Amino acid sequence: MTSPQRSGSRQFRLAAKEGVRRDLLRMLGAIGRRYFISTLVATMEQEQLSSETARRRRGLSRLRFVWIPLVALAVVLFILWHALLPSRSNSLPGSITERDRKEIAALCRQHTMRFAAGKLRSGEFGWFARSVRVLFEQKIDRLIDDHDGTYRAYVVVCDPRDPDGFVPWYRHQLTRTNGHWTILRSY
Repeated sequence: MTSPQRSGSRQFRLAAKEGVRRDLLRMLGAIGRRYFISTLVATMEQEQLSSETARRRRGLSRLRFVWIPLVALAVVLFILWHALLPSRSNSLPGSITERDRKEIAALCRQHTMRFAAGKLRSGEFGWFARSVRVLFEQKIDRLIDDHDGTYRAYVVVCDPRDPDGFVPWYRHQLTRTNGHWTILRSY
């Protein structure tokens, strides 16, 4: 709502504009009146459009103040998530390269994420919460070559309360096909 001072000064300006318009209309002839009216209408429409554009720009600048922090927060969360990824084991066979190790660790994480999503879809919230917690704590304990082109990965979750120091989470049987690792089965 506008203050009384503002509305009064606005009314004064409008009245002054009306007075100027009447004086100009008297001075102009019939042809000039038509031209003046069309110009006046165009000017008023343009003023209205420019005020709408200014309002939209103000709205866009307000949106920037919302989107910039949201994008920054998403980047920070991604970096934190990447820092919390499970570690890889050092007891991997010598024929496995660093790239293969990263790909196998990513496959194990993807399997745990799919497991968590399946539990969420089926409404098992306890298992969902457990698997999300495990996602950040799991690590590959052993990777064993079966000498038939397949490998077995033992994924564990570190637990200091357990006598062994870890709790088994999953076993994956892996093979390399077309240059990429795939999980044949998990148990």
